Amino acid sequence: MQQSKLRFTLTIFFILISSSLLLAQSSNVKSITDKAVRDYQSGNYTSAINGMERALDIMENKQSNEYLKLLPQILPGWTRGESSSRPVDPRGIEDGRIVEQTYNKGGGYVTVTLLVNAPMVNDVKKMLSNSQGTTNRTGYSYELIANKRSLVRYYDNQNKGEITILAGNNAVAAVFGQNVTLREMKNYARLFKFSEINKLK
Repeated sequence: MQQSKLRFTLTIFFILISSSLLLAQSSNVKSITDKAVRDYQSGNYTSAINGMERALDIMENKQSNEYLKLLPQILPGWTRGESSSRPVDPRGIEDGRIVEQTYNKGGGYVTVTLLVNAPMVNDVKKMLSNSQGTTNRTGYSYELIANKRSLVRYYDNQNKGEITILAGNNAVAAVFGQNVTLREMKNYARLFKFSEINKLK
């Protein structure tokens, strides 16, 4: 009984802390940008630029965390590997962000990827709109996964493959697998938060 009460107390504590941090972070962004504007107006451009860059870092971190929540949850029997969130083009020439999470099982792994607001999203749209030509040229098969248009390619003799899904107007979801079955890859492919991904702008 005491342990249950302790767990409940700790859960509430962490929820309160998380909420406080989010509020503090939002307030922090405003205070940083306000100061940066004042620095700019007073001609202190270096300080203004540094302030805006700090605010941008905070906003990008928040965006990355929100994107990671759209990826599939871990399935029973698997262990969670590395996750990452980064710009598609580090040079900043092209837009877009890519988020990834790897799951491990025995000697195999699955990496799930979400690509948002990147030029190559349009390339996938074109591929899927001409699915017959695509399958003939590349060995992909055209399928519906979670009612989403998808391209699937799997090598039975190597136990590896990839699934590419048009997840929304501005997003592409993908699953890459090595030493896993196609069924396991599809199980992860179905778990993307498609309803939320479709709302992305």
